[in-house]
Amino acid sequence: REDIVIFDVSMRIPGSPGTMFTPYSAYLYGDAISYGERIAMEIKKASETGELGKICT
Repeated sequence: REDIVIFDVSMRIPGSPGTMFTPYSAYLYGDAISYGERIAMEIKKASETGELGKICT
C-alpha cells in the first residue's frame, strides 16, 4: 500500500466570484460552503470513483 503525500497545494481560485458569501454554493449544494470544502468534496468523490488521476497533476 502506498502513502499519499501532498507536498504543495495552491488554494488560489483565480477569477471566480462563487465564494461562500454568494448564494451560488447554496443553490448547488443546499448550504453555503467554502472553496476549501468544495475542493475537498471533489477530491473525495474522485478518490471514491477511481478518477483521482484526472484531477491531480
